[in-house]
Amino acid sequence: MVINSGLDGQLVLDGLSQGVLIFDSSNQLVTENSAARAILGADIRLLRAEGWLAAAVLFNSRISDPSEMVEAARARALNSDEPVRFHMYRMGERVPCWITALHTRMDVYTMVTMELPDWSAVAELVEKYTEEVR
Repeated sequence: MVINSGLDGQLVLDGLSQGVLIFDSSNQLVTENSAARAILGADIRLLRAEGWLAAAVLFNSRISDPSEMVEAARARALNSDEPVRFHMYRMGERVPCWITALHTRMDVYTMVTMELPDWSAVAELVEKYTEEVR
């Protein structure tokens, strides 16, 4: 495989449709992509300033079970080679997320990805059902 050394990592991240947040081991947000900025809106400024503390508050909103909170998912991800699934609520909508540990020689990073639900499939199903009922 030939890798174009002129390809910018931020450009790649911004080309993804999933929101991406990456935190370093000191819990600071080190990078985010344009999809994350679109999903989180003004809250991205809070994440930049407060790091993981703000992310935990944001991701745990409306979640009461400690085993479903983002800290539990992060702990599982840090002890696993596989990404860990969790969810958050954003504007009344359940947003599927993944969290994974990125181990480098110098640091361990935490990467959170946020998916945008595809409601077109649900809309299509409801439309077909409505047509069949008629």
